[in-house]
Amino acid sequence: MVRRAPAREKQAVSEGAVGRSGGSIPRMRRRAWIALACIAGGLLPLRALASEQLLVLANQARAQGCKGHSGTSVPLRWSPALARAAARMAKREPAQQAVASEGYRLTRIFHATFTGYRTEADVARALAGQYCAAVTEPRFLDFGAYRQGREWILVLGAPFQLPQLADHRAVLRRVLALTNEARAQARKCGDQHFEAAPPLQWDEQLEQAAARHAQDMARHAYLDHRGRDGSTPAQRVSAAGYRWRSVGENVAAGQPSAEDVVEDWVMSPGHCANLMNPSYTELGASFAVNLQAREAVYWVQAFGRPKK
Repeated sequence: MVRRAPAREKQAVSEGAVGRSGGSIPRMRRRAWIALACIAGGLLPLRALASEQLLVLANQARAQGCKGHSGTSVPLRWSPALARAAARMAKREPAQQAVASEGYRLTRIFHATFTGYRTEADVARALAGQYCAAVTEPRFLDFGAYRQGREWILVLGAPFQLPQLADHRAVLRRVLALTNEARAQARKCGDQHFEAAPPLQWDEQLEQAAARHAQDMARHAYLDHRGRDGSTPAQRVSAAGYRWRSVGENVAAGQPSAEDVVEDWVMSPGHCANLMNPSYTELGASFAVNLQAREAVYWVQAFGRPKK
């Protein structure tokens, strides 16, 4: 079963001499969960020694490879959260819900139940023999298990990570570059035609306004042009000290990279119109991360044309 969670964009907003533009697009889907071979049972937690031994054996199979799958040097690590999730799954709680209830944020999950096995070695052999692709998948980093008698539930998880966002400044440079690449080509934004537009220049005050709103959305897990304090895009830009003739804003949530978010903005008529608007000459952008929020990443583009 494959299931994806949504990335989201909010209707684009622009203010000032150029008036307003807007639009919306269907919620985009980015992150994926994969669940395999789920069989419920009534189990009790594994003892620490047994779970440690099972993990060692699973990592041996993982390193050696099996059934045409090459081994991986990336070992699994024990996850108490996944072990507790396995206990929930034993009570017929859906896998994704069980994992989320234990606070484990993931991109992929594998879970399987084995019945009739007496020892950790028996279970490890069955795991490698039946689910070699999962055992050797390098994206799976965490391991948890749950047992009663001869019934075992094993869970492998790929934690949600955003390594492509580690260098904040590099990401913002990429947003600017991709925005200007898009502006360099004539395009239609919904029913509106735009000729190629001059490149935008970076402005630190616009960046400050974008950062303020991105951090607020991430902190409170919402997506809107109006801030929690009631502020509008124009008010935030003015508060940052930017003297503007016209301003505009794009926001989005859930996209894991600069490439993803700019692509989504270009595909949305209202956001695309802001991005292509030749009246804007400057740009500031930012993003903020809250791994406890559903979308995790919140993005803001602040467009401006300064007063002379």
